[in-house]
Amino acid sequence: MSSDRNPVIGFPRFTENITFTASSVAADYPAANLGVLPLAQIWESTGLSGEWIKGDLDKPRAARFFMICRHNLSITATFRLRLYDDDAATQSQLVFDSDTAENFIGGNEVWPLVYGDELEWEDDNWLTGKYTEDELSDTVWYRPIWLDRIYLFKSFRLDITDDSNTDGVLRIGMIDVSQGWQPSRGIVPGHESGFEERTSTVTAHGGVDYHERLNKKRYFRGTLPFLPRDEAKGKAFELLRQHDTDVPFAWLLDPTDTKHWLRDCFLAKNEKLSALQRGHRSYETVPLNHKETF
Repeated sequence: MSSDRNPVIGFPRFTENITFTASSVAADYPAANLGVLPLAQIWESTGLSGEWIKGDLDKPRAARFFMICRHNLSITATFRLRLYDDDAATQSQLVFDSDTAENFIGGNEVWPLVYGDELEWEDDNWLTGKYTEDELSDTVWYRPIWLDRIYLFKSFRLDITDDSNTDGVLRIGMIDVSQGWQPSRGIVPGHESGFEERTSTVTAHGGVDYHERLNKKRYFRGTLPFLPRDEAKGKAFELLRQHDTDVPFAWLLDPTDTKHWLRDCFLAKNEKLSALQRGHRSYETVPLNHKETF
């Protein structure tokens, strides 16, 4: 049985089976952009008040893992997620409501706490423990939503409250939805996670370096040891086969560690199709090698 702390991989994935609509849509930034890459191809609202996004699935799907990808939501933003048995046009048969759910992981704030005792009282965010607006540049941000269990639903509604957003509009690159596979084994100690170097540097004739900073891509390299063979073949092998290196999936290292969610989660693609390693007739070891996709 999976530990609650084991990583989560957004597979099977249903995003491509969703029709998106929204409360308002800016010219050239339709709600349909919420289901497609690149993440720079965004949905944009026309204002801040009463904004919502609805997703209508092609048929009832069983899912647990949502991720708000590449958003501009401010530090004070909140959301409310509701799931329904019926389609987006009706939404009268409520299945789940994050406002009333007990033990909803991470709560309804878009930005959870990311600091603790490591801050000094002079720091601007000593009282809040959250990022400051000054710290949000040069990174693509995500907000994972990991439900308490898998729910069967036909549509969902995501309400966003962000009246203090200084951009005057809301922008989101994708709402990723998946069942969410939580392996029965945790990651082997010694895994690697970090950023790909993408900043461009040019040295002038006089020796001065000029830099153009680009958004850094996160990566993860680790191993799931000795998965039961049926799980390894039915999940890990199928992730490689069905997603190859071109179809994205959501990644979250530890769904219980809300303090580091924003550092560890991202929309990923397989960087290469690493081979499963058979150590026993009943078990396979699974290398994970994936990188953030924009």
